[in-house]
Amino acid sequence: MAGFDTYLSPLTWRYGSDEMRRIWSQVHQRRLWRRVWVALAEAQAEMGLVTLAQAADLRAHADEVNLERSLQIEAEIKHDVVSEIRAFAEQCPVGGGIIHLGATSMDVRDNATALQARDALDLLPANDRVSPDNGTGGCQEVRRDEWSNRPGVPRDAPRRLRP
Repeated sequence: MAGFDTYLSPLTWRYGSDEMRRIWSQVHQRRLWRRVWVALAEAQAEMGLVTLAQAADLRAHADEVNLERSLQIEAEIKHDVVSEIRAFAEQCPVGGGIIHLGATSMDVRDNATALQARDALDLLPANDRVSPDNGTGGCQEVRRDEWSNRPGVPRDAPRRLRP
């Protein structure tokens, strides 16, 4: 899967780690979409909306991303999420028909992106992370002169908070 198992841009190939590029790659993104669909199916199985066998079939094939097939489908239908649904369904003879049941494309994309962001933040050293309080119990306010003395900032501009 040359070209799809890593995220490439001028910034990433210069400055990004191999692991960070992997997290933001197309293959990993689609693997996370599949994790969301599996979690949805398992929750639906608990409620009796789908069978346990259908949910198990999705889980069994969740890591078998076939990006080439998905891109073939996407070239025809012009929708990345639906193309992945169809490629995943082709791999799941028992559970393929329930993929994405009751979800929107943004349900899947937003949850997968949140997982990517979490994994990416886990790669950063602890001292490079921004926290709301930096251990002080609340945001620290920037001194007025740090903010309002900048060119183009009105004197009565609202102050920003420094984490």
